[in-house]
Amino acid sequence: AEEAAEGGEAEAEEEKEDPGPGHPGVHRDMAELLLEQWGDCEKVFEEEVRLSMRGLRREERDVINYVATCRQAFVEFLRRQDGKQKLVHAFQVEFNAVDMELRALDQTKGHLHCLADDLRDALWTKCDEGRDAAEQERVSVVEDTFVGDHVRALASLLASLVHQESVRFQTTACIARDWYKGVAGADLDDEVPEPHNALTTFTEAIEAAPEGEVEEGSVLKPSDVGSLEALKSCIADAIERLCVTPPPPGGAGGA
Repeated sequence: AEEAAEGGEAEAEEEKEDPGPGHPGVHRDMAELLLEQWGDCEKVFEEEVRLSMRGLRREERDVINYVATCRQAFVEFLRRQDGKQKLVHAFQVEFNAVDMELRALDQTKGHLHCLADDLRDALWTKCDEGRDAAEQERVSVVEDTFVGDHVRALASLLASLVHQESVRFQTTACIARDWYKGVAGADLDDEVPEPHNALTTFTEAIEAAPEGEVEEGSVLKPSDVGSLEALKSCIADAIERLCVTPPPPGGAGGA
């Protein structure tokens, strides 16, 4: 009976220390911990990417609606009534109301000249009003911040996607490193290297160069170009830090 009890205890200890089939050197608890970390990483990544993609769809919808509104407003602006035809018609009615025999009189001629001068002044007034309205429309288009606001919003959303992909990559790399160290029986690192933060790079790039060089004919402002250049710097920095290009084979540079 004692031998059977000892044998049962030994089997229980073996089952307790069983690292899991097919993974020698990695304890089951460690494997479950790494699996839990990877699951949390994927969950956070999925939630953050959903938020960013929702923001991109919202930006797309806003831009489509804005373009449609601008087109409709421009068509209405071109088709607006300026009232000049009514002035000409009223002049014609009043001119034609004068009898043909009276038109030869000097007084009648003076009256008709006064009507023509009044028509000329009224038409010039309407032209000036149309010019002022067109200038106001031009100024409102130039000062409209819609494009700049949404360019900066898009740059921030894309930088957020780069950041989430960077965090996911670094977390997965740490999990893979710990796993293979466990398989090899090596000690795990006590200190974890500071992760690369793409959003910090994006923010610092904007603060360092808030304005960029605008190309001739571009509708973007210097601050908008600065946001795009900051996004470009963010992506380039992430690629440089995280994407490791394997060295060429040893014989590639030989004779």
